[in-house]
Amino acid sequence: AFLGNAILSGVPLADARLIALPDSPRPRRTWLIGQPRALVATADFGGGPITVAVAHLHSRWHPGGRARQMATVIQGLAPAAATILGGDFNTTTTRLDTSSSIAMVAVQMALHPRRFRYPERYEPLFALLADAGFNIDGANVAGKPTFTFSRAIPPPLRPKLDWIALRGLTPVPGSARVIAASGSLLGKRLSDHDFVMCEVRI
Repeated sequence: AFLGNAILSGVPLADARLIALPDSPRPRRTWLIGQPRALVATADFGGGPITVAVAHLHSRWHPGGRARQMATVIQGLAPAAATILGGDFNTTTTRLDTSSSIAMVAVQMALHPRRFRYPERYEPLFALLADAGFNIDGANVAGKPTFTFSRAIPPPLRPKLDWIALRGLTPVPGSARVIAASGSLLGKRLSDHDFVMCEVRI
């Protein structure tokens, strides 16, 4: 099956469904099967129903392509519902859909490292989220990278790819965190992404 998403919850989930996302025309690796999809469900933690959604946007595309995917996710969500939307948005700020563009990423990271940790102005998906009533402030640690494919890359050069966006919910001040995917510097990593989390008021 295609590498997909999961929602883990301390209360029962209801109305689980998928949102099919537009895909890059770049040929898919042969071991990936199916179409990329966002996962949506509803949970009630005692303060009323909350929509919970997770999306993994395309890494081998460009900012406009990821914006198309995010627009599809937003259109598939109930407009008035309190919503937590999170996932790997792959906000690399650049196109990665050709061999030459991939080769240039290391150069861009060395010359303009700040844009990879503060990608908001380079990725139109953030404007789409804001227009739909979503807020990322307070739910994310500003400028804190979340991805490294090698420990040899120093933290200032690592990009921030993983995000939480809230609509109709307020983050608890100071609760946003990035949690390392390994317990120690030499320990085995659970993922090439660190974890993002925050608490919200319900």
